[in-house]
Amino acid sequence: MKAHGLVSIMSCAVVCACGSDTDQVRQVAEAFWEASKAGDMELAQTYVSESSTFKPNQSDNDSPPGDVRLGRIELDGDEATVETTVSGLNEETPFDVEFETAMVRENGQWKVNMDKTAGSMMQGAFAAMAQAMGSAMSGLAEGMAGALQEGFENMGDSLAGASKR
Repeated sequence: MKAHGLVSIMSCAVVCACGSDTDQVRQVAEAFWEASKAGDMELAQTYVSESSTFKPNQSDNDSPPGDVRLGRIELDGDEATVETTVSGLNEETPFDVEFETAMVRENGQWKVNMDKTAGSMMQGAFAAMAQAMGSAMSGLAEGMAGALQEGFENMGDSLAGASKR
């Protein structure tokens, strides 16, 4: 076993061994996202449930997640969700993607359910894109309305001047 693998197993055991369920859920989610942010997909995988069919990976084209903030935790038996916000920069435009990190208890340890988490991330990304597009369209519509209003005012002034002649 590689030393890296031993460290991964030991860190997972330490994270999962102490504290309340809420503390354990938060610690595992934090450890998963920190490993992902560092680009250490081998370590991130140690926090993923065995039942997940979707496995974290990082290609050369992927950038690691930006700032990750964890919020409220909801426990429901052997499942939990953690409100998660990832902030980043896309072509100099800041963005936030809000979603839930889904957790499941396997063999007494909390793990990330990557299937549900990936689905939630996609929904969050689409919502963030829709909001950005809505803001851009709103700005465009306001600009067009202002230009049209100015054009109509100028046309009205021209017609008023022509009718006085």
